[in-house]
Amino acid sequence: MAAYRLLSAHDEGYARMPCRIVEGVTDEQAIALLHAANYFTRELTVTERAAATRALGAEVERMRGSDPRLSGMRTEDIKAEIISSQTGRKVSGKSIRRQEALASTIENDLSLGWRKLADEGALSSQAIKMLAKVPQKEQMRLHVQWAEEGGYGKRDTTDFIRRNTSKGADADDRLRRADREIQKFLSRHRTPLPQADRGMIEAISRHAEELGRLL
Repeated sequence: MAAYRLLSAHDEGYARMPCRIVEGVTDEQAIALLHAANYFTRELTVTERAAATRALGAEVERMRGSDPRLSGMRTEDIKAEIISSQTGRKVSGKSIRRQEALASTIENDLSLGWRKLADEGALSSQAIKMLAKVPQKEQMRLHVQWAEEGGYGKRDTTDFIRRNTSKGADADDRLRRADREIQKFLSRHRTPLPQADRGMIEAISRHAEELGRLL
């Protein structure tokens, strides 16, 4: 409202402010409406979005008390229904559960520097999970190293964290995917092999020889 007042001094288009009036609701329901509306009205950080859905918990309990049919329904699914009914936009309970869990990890398990980056959306969920397994003192050291190297984009930051936290235990994701796909093929292939498959196997064999020279 304050922003509209300032803008209206220069533009008559802001003299009136659009709003939606909802009557017959309690204060608790009004708060639930606020959080449901905020879920989509602007770009939220990971923790802000989780805070919005967590705040719906009180409304979920109120609804359970008045509607026995909800007793066996998962909390995150009821939250999703509230948001969808109030905004007309679909969101799944699974997404809400994942976002709240990720936000909890950011808030409780990351050091301050990484927490700030995560909250800004600069860290992938994979990077957040890898960092959460590392003591915060080590996280702080890694953050200093990351900054000294000039910082990276989101994908390269994930690679940086993987290189510096895996201690060689985790192979490159691309190699792991390739290994899984080859294992699937071996478990299901039929003989004789089509000529196209033979050509591809020969190509994979050549690539394997090149990889072997990296060892």
